[in-house]
Amino acid sequence: DEWVKITVDIDLDNDWCQVYYDGILLDDPLVADHPIIGAGYSWTGEVGGGGAGALNIGSVDLFANGNATPVFYDDISLLKATRWIDDVEAYAVGSDLHGQGGWLGWDNTPAAGALVSNAQAHSGTNSIDISAGADLVYEYEGYTSGIVTYTAWQYIPTGFTGQSYFIMLDQYNITPGTKNWAIQFYFDSVSGMIGGWFGGSDIKLFN
Repeated sequence: DEWVKITVDIDLDNDWCQVYYDGILLDDPLVADHPIIGAGYSWTGEVGGGGAGALNIGSVDLFANGNATPVFYDDISLLKATRWIDDVEAYAVGSDLHGQGGWLGWDNTPAAGALVSNAQAHSGTNSIDISAGADLVYEYEGYTSGIVTYTAWQYIPTGFTGQSYFIMLDQYNITPGTKNWAIQFYFDSVSGMIGGWFGGSDIKLFN
């Protein structure tokens, strides 16, 4: 029942990223720190440390498992010389975001449950409702160098059930193309914790 900021700092020149939730660095202690930048992990190393990623920002993916109740996103932005910002105010309340403003369902299929909502908002009156199997994607182009900061505001209501995922991919090509997960973490209603992969093979849990 509060808005929390997700921040992803991506240094494409040094192939490194750091993920913050509410200002707290989510870091796998088994992944060696960068000698200059410090904690985090290799962007191209992927979430499980398997490698084969690309020095590129491919997409963001907001996903909910099949029994997840609503989680809301608002004021999503990618900041560099070229800025991309979506405050969700340009869309009709109740409408499916698939096909609007560059948003599409996974593999360009309708993202059932990814709706514009006025039940919560970080700014203005609208936000994105991600629930019940929704899988909403926004693709990016031209972010292959420099330091880029990605932010999104997330609201998890009291009584949330299921799992809700925040994901970024360094490659996102429509089936049967290549997809590489660079960031993937989730809020789990059963454990009440954040879980995810941060450059290592095991899931790390955070209070």
